[in-house]
Amino acid sequence: MKIGLHLRELRKKKNLTAKDIADATGVEVPTVTRWENGSINIPSSKIEQYLELLEIPIDTLFENAHEIIDHAEKLDLNEEQKQILDKFKTSTDDNKDEKIQELLQKFKSLSAENQEALDKIMNSIIAPRR
Repeated sequence: MKIGLHLRELRKKKNLTAKDIADATGVEVPTVTRWENGSINIPSSKIEQYLELLEIPIDTLFENAHEIIDHAEKLDLNEEQKQILDKFKTSTDDNKDEKIQELLQKFKSLSAENQEALDKIMNSIIAPRR
């Protein structure tokens, strides 16, 4: 499932509106709608704000982590991206939250170009299942 669709489902379960999300993330309602329907990618910083409002840990978005890893290993990644993938692969259930927070911090330290590349990879992998 695409990240936006998953976020919309989570938002609705919490009985929040797109306006609630827009207000919390500092964007307009049409932007939230486009995130949720997948017409535009959600910047990582906005995903974090979105999840904070929902009071949901970020690992909720990574239920299909093995698919992300399998797909990402087939891509031509630069060294920075490979390091992040390696960290993701070595994450265990015992310290998953800690590892995800560490990965999020590393992601934030990447160049805008690398953040965008990883965002695209994740959005392409977490696609709707039909």
